[in-house]
Amino acid sequence: MKYAPRLSSIALLAAICCALLILSCKSERSTEPPQRTAEYHYIRDYQYETDRIFDLGLQYDFEKGDMITELKAFEGTDDPYEDTLAVYSILALDPTSIFWRRWCEIGTPVRAMDSLSYQWFSDTVKNQHLIVLDSSRTLTALGVWMVIRRESVNSGTGQHIIDTIGSLDYRGDTVVIKMIKPSMALIPSHPCWNLMHRNVYAVPRGELLTDLDVKVFEGAIGSEGTDETTEFQDTTRADSVRFIRILGLDQYNATREKLPDNKVDDRAAIFRPDWGLVMFPSWRPFALDTNFVDANGHRTVPLTTQAPLIYDYLNVNQPVSGSRYFIRYTTWK
Repeated sequence: MKYAPRLSSIALLAAICCALLILSCKSERSTEPPQRTAEYHYIRDYQYETDRIFDLGLQYDFEKGDMITELKAFEGTDDPYEDTLAVYSILALDPTSIFWRRWCEIGTPVRAMDSLSYQWFSDTVKNQHLIVLDSSRTLTALGVWMVIRRESVNSGTGQHIIDTIGSLDYRGDTVVIKMIKPSMALIPSHPCWNLMHRNVYAVPRGELLTDLDVKVFEGAIGSEGTDETTEFQDTTRADSVRFIRILGLDQYNATREKLPDNKVDDRAAIFRPDWGLVMFPSWRPFALDTNFVDANGHRTVPLTTQAPLIYDYLNVNQPVSGSRYFIRYTTWK
């Protein structure tokens, strides 16, 4: 009678380990995350985010050192009879001027905006005073009442001059506010056009800049995603420079040295994930006449091809025909 040979304890242990290893590999393969797929999105240069960020005054309205201490924002309302918060307004570009009627709207119904729907900033060093809305207001009036502590001093009292711009109790049902945007769509011929920032572009909110991988390309409309575009100023040179550097989006490296690293800077002045905005440092980036200098003294050159018609135009077709560049950002599936 024959018996099957018995496995030694060492061989049995080896067999068990081998089986466990196979199961472990299968388990690891089954839990591997799926590969993500990149999807590119394109924004033409003329598609800046309109009616979103505004300066709170023209050049002559503020002097260096002036500070806004209080501000209330108002927006137009479509139904003043049903809207219990609606009041009538005198909406004037300069409510303090004797010529306030030159640019004004009288009787425009408005309502006080929720304080969470906007933020305002008053930088006394840069002399920059602006309001940022949580979304674009294209077909509605915008105005503000504000208190400004002037840098200048009253010679009689020795105290800083306090200016109140507008009136919240002009009449029982009417307020006087500084016009930031008229109730009509804003156009280049209106003086409020110069208050609106035209250097901001919308991207998905809450995303990491490394995932968005923002780039700027030169290329005609319809050429996006093809070999007919380039992200370099001069492709004939070995030291050609990316547009993100020429346009001031890339000035610092990851350690905050003022040395470009071929990536858009993850700085609040450039990228705000909470606002969903990429912001160029120049007001008219694609009609650029600004130079940026790094820590080594290297200075950028202006754009060879510029697109001024996207900022100041006579008809709505000119920004499209004048477009020369586009921004690309990435989302992942």
